[in-house]
Amino acid sequence: MIDATEQPLTGEGHRLLHDENRDGRIEAIAVLEQAVEAGEHDAPRWLAQALVASNRYEDACEVLVAAVGRGRTDLAGLLGSFAHEAGLVELAEDSYRKSLAAGFPYAMNDFGTFLREQERYDEAVELLRSAVDAGDTLAPGNLVRLFAVELEDLDTALELGERYLDPNKPTTHTALADVYERLGRLDEAQRLYESAIELGAPRRHVLYGMFLRDFRDDLAGAEREFRLAFDNDEADWGHNLGALLLATDREDEALDVLDYAASWGDRESARLLAETEAGQPS
Repeated sequence: MIDATEQPLTGEGHRLLHDENRDGRIEAIAVLEQAVEAGEHDAPRWLAQALVASNRYEDACEVLVAAVGRGRTDLAGLLGSFAHEAGLVELAEDSYRKSLAAGFPYAMNDFGTFLREQERYDEAVELLRSAVDAGDTLAPGNLVRLFAVELEDLDTALELGERYLDPNKPTTHTALADVYERLGRLDEAQRLYESAIELGAPRRHVLYGMFLRDFRDDLAGAEREFRLAFDNDEADWGHNLGALLLATDREDEALDVLDYAASWGDRESARLLAETEAGQPS
């Protein structure tokens, strides 16, 4: 929580950014820029978040580079994440390493995920295993997915998924569900997705919606889940819902969804929107 008494500008910027009644992003950025100039402690983090929400990843990285350069190594992991999203690979890796060197073990999971996307699988496995050992709640699921998807080692993925399954680490439920999908054990997969929803796993509605769409041919159920994903501010809701609406010949509605999601930084929605408006939906 931000103490608005000690950080009045940051508190006001945070309020504007999260105003449910109107889009306060532009105002929030202006106020948070003032907060950074005033030296308020939490201002760089929230200014970067506001810029990312406006699809300005490179600008967010500039804010965080400056902050880290002033000694705010607690923001190096966030910089790594945003640089990763922006495709700034060298900056992302350097930032993750700074975060780890500064003693922030949570960066192991994010760095491991980054290395996985860079196809540096041996390094990713090592880091994710270390993150699991350190008690990270997201790393077990990411390690299971790495073995299932990139390494195509379903035996190891299944063994790890069943070993790590833990209601206190709900991503293990969606990760093991994905393994069951790949093994054709669809009823078991569905039960795990349903339990993941009860446990509040990240991206729970998006992942269940994709399962319903791809394995149950339940487009109505998938749409319901994607809309719940929007309600719960889950990543990837926009382009999944937009693609489903396009597939069911509801282009006007799809364009509204994609435009909205793209305006909040969803790059896949922006890509699909551009393709659709050009008459070349993928």
